[in-house]
Amino acid sequence: MAEIDDAWRDLSLPGSPGIVPDVLAAYTAGTTSPDGIVLVSGTGAIAALISDGRLIKRAGGHGWLLGDEGSAVWLGLEGIRATLRTLDGRGPETVLDTMIPNALGIESGDGTTITQRIVGAVHSRPPADLGKLAPVVIEAGEQGDPVAQRLIEEAASHLTDSVTAVT
Repeated sequence: MAEIDDAWRDLSLPGSPGIVPDVLAAYTAGTTSPDGIVLVSGTGAIAALISDGRLIKRAGGHGWLLGDEGSAVWLGLEGIRATLRTLDGRGPETVLDTMIPNALGIESGDGTTITQRIVGAVHSRPPADLGKLAPVVIEAGEQGDPVAQRLIEEAASHLTDSVTAVT
């Protein structure tokens, strides 16, 4: 923090710098009200209760590995999981079994080959990149695919639960 303080003074800026959680920065970027609730859902997902300009309570925002339910990464991962279940014969038919491999740049093949290629493609990407598959799931849902529609509804439910948890 000393380096930040030094840079602040070198620039002759008034006051002093502080470190705040990114969800608080997102809230203050959207309103001048000192009190309210913010829901941020993009690559990750978090809800927070803000009072008097301070973070009072939060739900979510734990990162892709531990949660972020309802986020783009979560929806992309769930689309991949649904695809793998279909290809393995453990899940219902879904258009995701062709849309997800296509989005990952996987060419055609039998179910086992495609499964192996999906696993390799997913593990070779940074987790945040998996959020790029969320629009694929949404498109499948818009086409009427019941598996994708269920995933979208589940994502919305998770986001609603996060907001409810902070109220």
